[in-house]
Amino acid sequence: MKRNNIPFGILIGSFSPLIGILAIYFSKFYPTFSLGDFIKIIFVEKAVLSGISVFAIFANIVLITFYFNRRLDETAKGIFGVSCFYAIAILVVKFFL
Repeated sequence: MKRNNIPFGILIGSFSPLIGILAIYFSKFYPTFSLGDFIKIIFVEKAVLSGISVFAIFANIVLITFYFNRRLDETAKGIFGVSCFYAIAILVVKFFL
């Protein structure tokens, strides 16, 4: 984990929220809803979208903190950029779709 470049940060920052969302799915929704139903619920119920997006972005915040503390600033910048993109995408879905 010594890679210190922005593309590596973008790569891990892209997958981290997805892992956070899957963790929420398996811990709260798995026995009752299929993954397809879960995704539909996210886009239909705006309150669920807000709650899940917090955990998705939190996964990236943990990574940003880890990489900044390790002085791997370029990787942290990539993760931060993806986090901003996710936040904007969530706001667009929540308010405009």
